[in-house]
Amino acid sequence: MYTFDYEEAFDFAAIAARLGGNAVEVQTRLAATGMCGAPLGDVNGDGVTGQIDGNVVASDYPSVHLLPGSNQAGIEGTTLQPIRESVADNGFGQPVRMVDPHTQPSSSVATHTDLRPIRSPIRGQTAAGTARSPRGC
Repeated sequence: MYTFDYEEAFDFAAIAARLGGNAVEVQTRLAATGMCGAPLGDVNGDGVTGQIDGNVVASDYPSVHLLPGSNQAGIEGTTLQPIRESVADNGFGQPVRMVDPHTQPSSSVATHTDLRPIRSPIRGQTAAGTARSPRGC
């Protein structure tokens, strides 16, 4: 199951403004999908809950059944181990922090300071919503 950034706070007016509708219509459509029970809060721990881009901030997978009496079951305090990956994005929608199911942060994603806006080769303007590494990657 996926959790999207707009589920953290449910800013129906902002979503409606982006989609060109009204807040009541957006709320009705989200409720019809079962996504609108209550705001979930800061799911991915990035301190931001006002995003409305539709980016996945968490992925939940079926829980692992640990062996009763195993060391890991003792550490977890239960034989069910939930599996969740979370992602935090920068202002361009690019992942800057990922946390794997073992709650280990990933060092394979770029940090926010590694990203800068791409300049248009024609006018030198910043392309909206795009960024690249200063190393040209």
